[in-house]
This record gives sequence, C-alpha cells and structure tokens, in this order.
Amino acid sequence: MFSPGLNAEDRLQTLLERFGCTLIEGPKLDHEHKLDFVVSSFPQVPRLFHLGIQVTTRLDDREKQALFLKVSRENPAVDRNLYLELEAGANLEKGGGFLVLTALAEFLHNRMHANETIRGLRITSDLKYYFYDLAQAIALPAPLS
Repeated sequence: MFSPGLNAEDRLQTLLERFGCTLIEGPKLDHEHKLDFVVSSFPQVPRLFHLGIQVTTRLDDREKQALFLKVSRENPAVDRNLYLELEAGANLEKGGGFLVLTALAEFLHNRMHANETIRGLRITSDLKYYFYDLAQAIALPAPLS
C-alpha cells in the first residue's frame, strides 16, 4: 500500500517517471497553481502536452476541490488539469500506478474528454477509476462517513 499524504505524491511521480513519463514540478506550480506536478509526455507518444495534476488522499474534500477548481480557472498554468483522489486501499506498487497512467492517457487521448479542461479522477481501492465533474462534486452534499 502507498504511504499517505506527500509520500503518495512522491511515490506516484517516481512510478510515472519509471514508466517513461516526463514530469515537471516546482514550488511555483505547487503554491501558485495548486499542481503537485505536470505531465508533459508519455512513453512512446511523440506529442508533448501539459497536464497538471493535484494528488490527494483526502477524499471528497470540498474545500480543497473548490480551491483547485478556482485556481485552475482563474490562474491556469496549463491547458488541462486533473484533481486525482487516491483511495486508501489503492496500491500504487501493485497496479495502481499503472492505472493512473492509463487514466491520464485516456483523459488526453479519448475524444470523449477532448473538451474537458478540468476534471476529477478517483482511483478506487479495488483498482478501478472514474472521472467526475469537479464543480458538480463540490455542489453535492458531503458524503456520510
């Protein structure tokens, strides 16, 4: 299982780089744009892009989601952004990291997402994923614990 918090972000970055992705990170991206890192290329794909990623293990955190959405709309550093939630049981080392890569590739290359600039993405503990409308999620009542 991955470690919570910052360790999850670092572990995911390490895995994506090991898979052959090129990542950009830095304090300005983190503090001003609320992006943990930007993916700029995939392995075996010659096209460059800039996909901003915010990683969290705090599920359904409306305040964090709202801040990410606001900053992504008002002060965009990149054209497309994902708010990535990792459920506690999602094991990055045993398929979860590759699943994230798969979801990122789908977001960029599936025509279904062509007009979406900001989305939520959840990786579940049973290693499934789904995209969701971040603005709609923020407006929903908080889930029961």
